[in-house]
Parts: sequence; structure tokens; C-alpha cells
Amino acid sequence: MGQWHGIEIDTFSWQGYDWAKRPIWGDNHPDDDFTWYSTELYEIRPNGDLVLPIKHQPKIFNVNGRMVEKPWARCSVRTTEEFKYGTFEWEMKCPEGKWQWPALWLSSDLSWPPEIDCMEGWSEDTRDYVKMLIFRNIKPTMHWTGTDGSHQQKSKNNILKCRLKCGKTFDKYKVVWTPKYIDVYYNNTRVGHFTDKVLLDQLNDPECKMHPIMSSGPYGKFDQKEMDRLDSNDRHM
Repeated sequence: MGQWHGIEIDTFSWQGYDWAKRPIWGDNHPDDDFTWYSTELYEIRPNGDLVLPIKHQPKIFNVNGRMVEKPWARCSVRTTEEFKYGTFEWEMKCPEGKWQWPALWLSSDLSWPPEIDCMEGWSEDTRDYVKMLIFRNIKPTMHWTGTDGSHQQKSKNNILKCRLKCGKTFDKYKVVWTPKYIDVYYNNTRVGHFTDKVLLDQLNDPECKMHPIMSSGPYGKFDQKEMDRLDSNDRHM
């Protein structure tokens, strides 16, 4: 157990940090009828690797007055410590399967947006995140609130030169967050450089501190057949 803003939360220790076992909204996100967040699935292997698997484990939730059975349990973990600027690095092997949605990002518990997405990946029905034969369906994205109060976002698409392996082996991901810019690197190649003034103004607010977050889960047409394939080949994130 640990503390977050005075609230008791389930935590575990990994890589010198304490990690909360679920998102700030708990195990049920009201906008997702397909998955829910488990605190029991994560695994730390003897070699130190952290695994975030998926499991077919239906659970019923009351979602705004509707009783919804969500079939798939997933994982999302975040540091309990908050950070203001810095370099954040991960080595991650994307889950090798259809309809997978891995993500690495930085977000605040106190407001959303802003948010710094180091990477989001969508494998769709390809298993290797390839889109239009050559492009990887993986990208960094920044989120912020526009001057008119609307949600704004900017992504960098068509990532080619970083040579992501996507499920075959571990890739390196990095965010460099400074007061003047945000850079994103994949396998030591810069794939994003963000300097939008309104975004930086919000990130530079003294109250804006961020937690590194990691998640993995299914979406779309994911089914039991693909689940069996993930289990038999140990291809979870």
C-alpha cells in the first residue's frame, strides 16, 4: 500500500520507484465498455522485466446507470511520484498481436489535459503495427486545452527512420521535457519536437506535475482466439 494525495492506494516497487496498480479513475472507465483495469495481472519476472498482460475476465459495472459487462481485464500502472521536467526513458516490447493498444505517457492527476504521449500504438489486424505497407501505426501526441477551452492535440505520424521492431524485441522510447520544448525519441532517433506556446504554458504552470504511466490493453475486434495466441507465445507487453 502507498499514499496518493492522502489516499491509500495499492502499490508495488519496481526500478527504484513505487507504482500505483491502477489509473486514478479506478478499475472502471465510463467511456470504455470493452475493458476494465485489474490490480492483480501485472508480473515482475526474475530478470526484472515488468509484464502487463490481458485476461478474459468478465466483470459487471454500473456505468452511468447502465449495467455493463466488460469482458477483458487489462493493466495500467503509474509512478506515485510526480515530476516537473526531466528525461523519461523506457525499453518496451509491444504486444505482438492483433488489436493491441500499448501506450507510454505522462499525465497529471490534478487536471486533464495537458498530457504528453510518448507513444501510442494500434496494431489493428496486422500484429506488427504496420500501416499502408511501410508506416508503423505508432506515434507521439501532445494534448492541451486551447484558448477557447477546447481539447487540442498534435501528433507526429509516419514514423519510419527509427526502425521500430514492434513485438519482435525491445525498442527504446524517450521523452525530454523542458520549459522550452518537448522532444520524443524512438531508438535514439528524434521523432517529435513540440514547441506550441499554449501547450508549454500549461506544462510550465508550477502546479502541473506529471506521472509516468504505462498501459496495455485490447480494443476493436480483439477476441478469444487472439487471446489464446498471445498466451501460447508469451507476446504480452
